[in-house]
Amino acid sequence: MDGHDPQIIRDAIARKSWRAWEEQRRLAEHQRRNRQQKEAREEHDLGDLAQVVVLVTEDQIAEFSARLDRYDAALVDALHTNEQALESVRTQIDTLLTQAHTLPDGRRVFRSEDGQQVFDEDGNEVGPDVIAASDIDEGRPSWETYSGARLEEDQLLEEREDLFSYQNRLDAARDRLDDEDLTAQELEDLGTELETNMPAAVGEALNREDQPRPDQRVDASPEQAADGVDLDALGRSLGGMPFQPR
Repeated sequence: MDGHDPQIIRDAIARKSWRAWEEQRRLAEHQRRNRQQKEAREEHDLGDLAQVVVLVTEDQIAEFSARLDRYDAALVDALHTNEQALESVRTQIDTLLTQAHTLPDGRRVFRSEDGQQVFDEDGNEVGPDVIAASDIDEGRPSWETYSGARLEEDQLLEEREDLFSYQNRLDAARDRLDDEDLTAQELEDLGTELETNMPAAVGEALNREDQPRPDQRVDASPEQAADGVDLDALGRSLGGMPFQPR
């Protein structure tokens, strides 16, 4: 005999086969659980998507559209106010240039309020070899007044660019409402973006819109109107007796 018991060999083969089978069973079970988890996640995602899509109703779109209409009206108001302010400051600049001291070469120059420096209309400092600050009459516009007006003009032009940029945002938002795949979260994000990027001038126009105009009044009821009337004086003025309550 070679020392190997046939039974021992059969048992070893059986154990090896069982371990291989067990390993295959565990692998199959692991794959089955992974498939179940994946299917559950996909069903959950589809459920969430369906829920979000349902939340986007026609009423919400109509409400948001009305919100855009209000923003549009405020934007037009802000642009009109900006245009008026820009026209006003440019008129002021023209007046200041007309009143400024003029050099022989045609440049208009302004003396600083402290009387130490001279600047031309483009903001370049002019040295004393060209003109001394004391040579400019104190009644002429100062550099601070002129430069302040120019700064205001630059700020208004920058504001105008912001308003035009915001107009593009509003147009894009209105176009987005026509998309069938618009979700509730996207609609909310769109509203937040418009509020976050709203120029201050548009916000001010909205506040003005919310304030009642002086020519707007609420008609008083007859009882309220009577509260402010001296009925006794009214009766005497008509030649009658003082008012006697019934």
